[in-house]
Amino acid sequence: MKRFLYIYLMTLNSQLRKIKYSYFDELVAGFCILVVGFLFFHIFHDFINEHIASISLEMKDYFNKFFSILVMIFCAFYSGKKIAAEQNKENSFKSLVIRLGESPKQIKIYWILYISSLLFTFYFPVILILSKYFLKFAVKDLIFSLLVMLCISFVTALLKIMNFTEDSQKPIIYHRLLENFDFDSKTALFKWRWQIFLTRNPKTKMTISCLFLLFFINIAIIVFEFPFSLNILCSFASGLILASILIYQVAFDLSYSWIEKNIGISHKSYLHSITKLCTIWGIILGSVNGGGYFITHLYFINFNTELLSEAIKIIFISMTPSWIIPQIIFQVDPRRPVIQIFIMFIFSLFINTAIFATTVTILLLPLIDYYGKISQKDRFYRA
Repeated sequence: MKRFLYIYLMTLNSQLRKIKYSYFDELVAGFCILVVGFLFFHIFHDFINEHIASISLEMKDYFNKFFSILVMIFCAFYSGKKIAAEQNKENSFKSLVIRLGESPKQIKIYWILYISSLLFTFYFPVILILSKYFLKFAVKDLIFSLLVMLCISFVTALLKIMNFTEDSQKPIIYHRLLENFDFDSKTALFKWRWQIFLTRNPKTKMTISCLFLLFFINIAIIVFEFPFSLNILCSFASGLILASILIYQVAFDLSYSWIEKNIGISHKSYLHSITKLCTIWGIILGSVNGGGYFITHLYFINFNTELLSEAIKIIFISMTPSWIIPQIIFQVDPRRPVIQIFIMFIFSLFINTAIFATTVTILLLPLIDYYGKISQKDRFYRA
């Protein structure tokens, strides 16, 4: 029992030492998470419990339930990912004690306590905040919700562990990403990332499938003549999905950025490749959503004076989440994709709300781009 407690305390001590030796980085990241988190919470709390409640109490209860379910599913899924990471990663503490020769019994006890404390750390604050501000849980509903969350967490962890095991047994086949080298360094950086995103990123196919699904939902909204605001929400959701995968791609790239730094790649060149990648994907998504909206509306309904303005709004609302990435990527910590996604969501939510209110807001985008570039000048070398 003593050895088991010693193993677990070593895990906690390693996290404390990480904070100790990167105190200012962790402090800034923690402060930014708190600010963005409280802002995110305030927006939804005010929107659901004030504005929606003034329209309909039944609608307010529906939104509260939907938002709470969404948060609990995300919490359970993320917890499962963390459990799988402890099992799969070669530099995890569990892998270390296995290599050091600890007995299976001690490792099993450590594993049980690690999972229990991890789930409590994620589940308790989520359930507490949701039950206090959004959804009043009855005892049986709370028990049922926790059981469903546990199932999601363990199924997610199991699938990721199984997928990792299968991938590790496959032979490694190397393919060239760049066949032609007749271009300058900026073009090479962009083409390299473009090919990685298309051919090496395992999440790209799933992302494109989700985008196609949302595109057809967008078409269905037009055909059945649902409110235009649903087209806006659907387009914004597709933009968020694409931007989230791009953020994960950038975070992965920066894990190996020491190579580019050592061969003399400048901050400007690196940011140029990221900007080009995100902007092109944003334009593709915006053009597909906006063009689909315009053509479908023209075919099934008719042309009206607001149709072109609505299509332009959908184009920019779809592309804004991806377009905003180069402006925020070095503001806090580019290696932490969850923080970047939160920041991207808040910024794009404000910008898209303004665009939805008036199309003239699009003229502010160059100003945001200019400020984003100068505010993170040369931070590539500190990332």
